[in-house]
Amino acid sequence: MSGDTPTHPDAGGISDPYAERIAGETDVTWQCAVAANDEFDPADPEYCPHEPETVTLDEPASIDGDGKIQLPGRPVDCPECGNPYEFLVNRLVVTFV
Repeated sequence: MSGDTPTHPDAGGISDPYAERIAGETDVTWQCAVAANDEFDPADPEYCPHEPETVTLDEPASIDGDGKIQLPGRPVDCPECGNPYEFLVNRLVVTFV
């Protein structure tokens, strides 16, 4: 991980421990948030069997000037259920819009 501590632009220079967990990483643990949700069992139509996997990004993860996580080369959707929006990345819930 980079030696620089990422900060949110509105945080007055206070470090963001969530950003620190991912910024600078090229290999991240990736899982569909639907699969990570233990409220669904295999009989539910919303159930997703996607297991956590390690993916290698094209460039290190970063936090942009708006405080948004950037994951160059990330998968664009869940390979199991097609969810394109919400994922767990290094145990962080990340929503793409």
